[in-house]
Amino acid sequence: ELTSFLRGNIGETRRFLKRSMQDYSEQLCFEEAALCRDRLKALDRLSDKQKVVGEPGESFDVVSVYEDEKSACIGILYVRDGALSDSEYMPLEDDVILDGEAVSAALCNLYSVREYLPETVYTDYPLEEEALLQVKGYLSSIGKETVFRLCSRGAKKQLCLLAKENAGEAAAKKRETVGKNVRSLMRLATLIGMEVYPESIEAVDISNFGNEEITAGFVRFEAGEPRKKGYRLYKMREVRKQDDYASMEEALRRRLAHREDTSLPDLLLVDGGKGQTNIAKEVLWQEGVSLPVLGMVKDDFHRTRGLYYNNVKDDFHKTRALTDGENELSIAGEQAVYMLIYKIQEEVHRFVFGAATRGKRKKMRKSSLEEIPGIGAKKAKALLQFPGGLAALRVAEPGELEWISGINKKDAQAVYRYFHPSEVEKNRQTEEKKGTEK
Repeated sequence: ELTSFLRGNIGETRRFLKRSMQDYSEQLCFEEAALCRDRLKALDRLSDKQKVVGEPGESFDVVSVYEDEKSACIGILYVRDGALSDSEYMPLEDDVILDGEAVSAALCNLYSVREYLPETVYTDYPLEEEALLQVKGYLSSIGKETVFRLCSRGAKKQLCLLAKENAGEAAAKKRETVGKNVRSLMRLATLIGMEVYPESIEAVDISNFGNEEITAGFVRFEAGEPRKKGYRLYKMREVRKQDDYASMEEALRRRLAHREDTSLPDLLLVDGGKGQTNIAKEVLWQEGVSLPVLGMVKDDFHRTRGLYYNNVKDDFHKTRALTDGENELSIAGEQAVYMLIYKIQEEVHRFVFGAATRGKRKKMRKSSLEEIPGIGAKKAKALLQFPGGLAALRVAEPGELEWISGINKKDAQAVYRYFHPSEVEKNRQTEEKKGTEK
C-alpha cells in the first residue's frame, strides 16, 4: 500500500484504508480503526492540495516541448488517480537539434529510470512515425505497451500547455544559472591571468584505502555545470602502494593517452597543493601539452560536515586557495569563484571516493564468498550476479543457486551451509538423535 501511495494512486490507498477501518470496527478493534480514520483524513488533506485534472482511477503522462531561440526543454506532467501528482522537466543540451529523434531519445532516457510506466501519454508535439516507433518500442521492451495521443484541443491540450509553461520556466532558470556561471568563470579567468574564461574545466582527485583500491577520477564541467559524459575513472595499474604523486602521474598519462578521443579542457584543477600541482605540470610538459594547471589547496582548520558513501564516513577539507605550484591565490573573499571551485572539488571528491568505496566493498563481498569450500574468484563473481546480490544469497535455497552459471549442486549446498551454519548443525543433531533412537 505504501508503494501504491508513493506511485500516486491515492484513491487505491483510500479504498484500502476504508476497508481496513470497517474490518477493524466489526472486530471491535477501535484503536486500529481510529488510526485508519486519521490516515484517511490525512489523505483528504493531501488530496485537497492536489489539482484534479482527470477522472478517479485515471492515470497518464503529459509531454510537451518548449523551444525559443536560445534553448529547448521537455516538460512532463504525471497524473495519477485523476490528480496531478508531480511534474518534471528535461533541458536539452545546446548542441542538440530539436527534432522527433531528440525528443524520443529523451523520453527513452526518462522512462529507463522510472518504475511506473504509463499506459497513455498525451502530447501536443507531433512525433514523426520513426521517432514514435522508437519510443514505443523501447517502452514495450521494458514491459509496457504505451499509447501516444496527439492533443489539439480540450482538457488534455490545456495540460500540454501547462507542461510547456513549466518547461519554459525551467529553460529560463537554466539560462540564468548559465549566466551566473559564466560571470564566475570570467572572474576566475581574471584572477588567474587567463585571456578568455575556461569554458571547460576538468578536476582530478586520488582516493584509496591504504594500499588498496587506489583510484583516480576526473570530472568535467562545461559552462560551470557537470558534464557526466566527460567523467573518467582509472584504477591504478602501475602504482601498488599509497603514493599520491605517483598515482597522479599515472592517472594523467592515461588521461592524456585518450586526448584525441576526448578533447582536453581549458583548465585542469588538481585536488592538492604545490606538490600535486607540480607533478601535473611536469607530466603535461613531458607529453607536450600546454594546459593551465591549478591546485586546490585545502583548509586545515575548517572541515565540511562528514559525508557518507555506502555507510562510510568521509570528512574532507574546504578549498581555501588556488596554487600554480609556486604561489597561492586566496579565493576566500571571492564568493562566486569560491562557490564554483567548491562545487567542482566536492563533485570530484564524491565521484572518486564513491568509486573507491564501491570497489572496496565489492572486494570484501567477493573475498568472503571465496572462504566457501569450492568457491574461487570466478564462482564468487558469478554468485554476486544473483538477483538481489549478497543479501539475497543469504536467504536463497540451494535449488535457486543451481541456476547460476558455473554453480553446480555441490557448490549450491556449500553456499547454503556457509550462510546457515546453525540450521545445518541442527539437522545434523536431529539425524544423530534419530540414529541413537534406532
